Amino acid sequence: MRLFSEVLPPEGDSPYPRKFDLLILDEAHNVAPSGRGHYATDSLRTLALRRLVPHFEHKLFLSATPHNGYRESFSALLELLDNQRFARGVEADPEQLNAVMVRRLKSELPARWDGTPRFPKREIEPLEVQYTQQERDIHLLLQQYSEQRITQSEDATERYATEFVAKLLKKRLFSSPAAFLGTLTRHEQSLTEARRHTSVTRRPGVGILRSRIEQLDEENDSDDALDDAAAAALEATALLFREPTAQEQTLLQQMRTWAEQAVHRSDSKAQRLVDWLHRYVKPGGQWSSERVIIFTEYRDTQKWLYELLAHEGFAENGPDGEKRLLTLYGGMQSEDRERIKAAFQADPADASVRILLATDAASEGIDLQNHCSRLIHYEIPWNPNRLEQRNGRIDRHGQRAEQVNIYHFVSSTYHTANTNKSKLDADLEFLWRAVEKVERIREDLGSVGPVIADQVEEAMLGRRRELDTARAEASAPSRRLQAAVRRQQEKLEDRIRKLYAVAGGQKRSGHDARQYSGSGGNCAGTGTTAAFATPYAARSTWHLSTHRGLRRARTEWQLGRVYGWSGAPTHPSDAPNCL
Repeated sequence: MRLFSEVLPPEGDSPYPRKFDLLILDEAHNVAPSGRGHYATDSLRTLALRRLVPHFEHKLFLSATPHNGYRESFSALLELLDNQRFARGVEADPEQLNAVMVRRLKSELPARWDGTPRFPKREIEPLEVQYTQQERDIHLLLQQYSEQRITQSEDATERYATEFVAKLLKKRLFSSPAAFLGTLTRHEQSLTEARRHTSVTRRPGVGILRSRIEQLDEENDSDDALDDAAAAALEATALLFREPTAQEQTLLQQMRTWAEQAVHRSDSKAQRLVDWLHRYVKPGGQWSSERVIIFTEYRDTQKWLYELLAHEGFAENGPDGEKRLLTLYGGMQSEDRERIKAAFQADPADASVRILLATDAASEGIDLQNHCSRLIHYEIPWNPNRLEQRNGRIDRHGQRAEQVNIYHFVSSTYHTANTNKSKLDADLEFLWRAVEKVERIREDLGSVGPVIADQVEEAMLGRRRELDTARAEASAPSRRLQAAVRRQQEKLEDRIRKLYAVAGGQKRSGHDARQYSGSGGNCAGTGTTAAFATPYAARSTWHLSTHRGLRRARTEWQLGRVYGWSGAPTHPSDAPNCL
């Protein structure tokens, strides 16, 4: 960035004439500000892009998930794309958004030449786990501790901080004893330091605390950076906490004792994973050609799982001298990352690797579908976008299997109607229902995703028992309907072009495509082309492009010629004046 800045005009100077022609930004959602409620906080990536975009004549943004469901964040991303059409914090005008964005669904693509489906069928399968009573009890202890801390919060800021810590501990406990122990230890340290001062000026406000916490929600390609963000957030909350009561100290001691013991042995979920691997990957002690990706959110869980699987004999060397079990995590050397990726994508007859343990930080933007059609979520992400990003590593173009199998761990009681389930069983059942909902509406996820994420958090805090997205689904426009309308519009435009050709009209070529608002022939931009083309995790494609504005302008002129509309431009070159 420093080298790039040396060729740019000083900040404050006019960017005209622009220095560069085209900016292509892949995984554009990573530069969108993190936003919840009324906030949209710029990350370092956002600030870097704000410095660059004024100096490019045309822009092409690529993203699998351009809309994270929060209006503030999405509008800020649109403003980076085109600040003439869109403004940060302002709801995007549907007509303007439609002029620059097209989403093409995977389901729209035709079958192959031989009639076979272009994409595989996706099957979501539960892996039932017989949890022990001790494992159920630890979840109940955490719930009791969280409720006591939240109930006794003195103000909204302390309540917000306490809820954050409760959710963080809950996520780590769902993942593994190792991840839970690390976070619990940091939390206890923050309490024992007793750094809450009588001076109010030392206490961080909600805005500062929120910005620290939202750093954890930002996409990051380094697991160490994520751990640092979590540590910084816990440190910020420490200034707000009172000292624990005697009862809370007892609960903390009980949870720590359990975690210190559990971290040295396999638990019920890990044993279920081992059983599955023995059935599909190493049946009868012999390695098959099946491959599987096991995703986890946390590096601590990945390390813990690797040790357990190695102890079970899954990390032995193959005929080529390479290990059967490999890890992929954020922050590893790029050479090592590419080597592991190449081995996993190679034919099983040529590469020994069969099991890939991967973290979310390492997974984005890589293809792993050549010889793998099975994926296991070691914990269910609370964010539906993250869930789909994981699935997209194998459920994408180039997948050779006829079916992709996605596995989630559930309690063995998930299919029973018993209302007196333990906290662990009830939470896992709620998460499973969220997974099923995401699968049913994954092509129309849109603004429903954040509703699911928020309700998951409410359920994990004990405030909700049912998943209800009916209102959000009713208000969200159907992507399939939008796709149908777009196809009809394109057919109409094609018909108009043919009518014009028959009438002997002359087509004008070699246009310098510019932005066009689509109303009255007024140019909405300053001579730039903004485009947003996104391969949507092999499920769909978005394409934000002002070339569509050019088509609309020409259509307006053509309709005027064919049907004699008054006020229509007299020549295609006059349609938008900025062409």
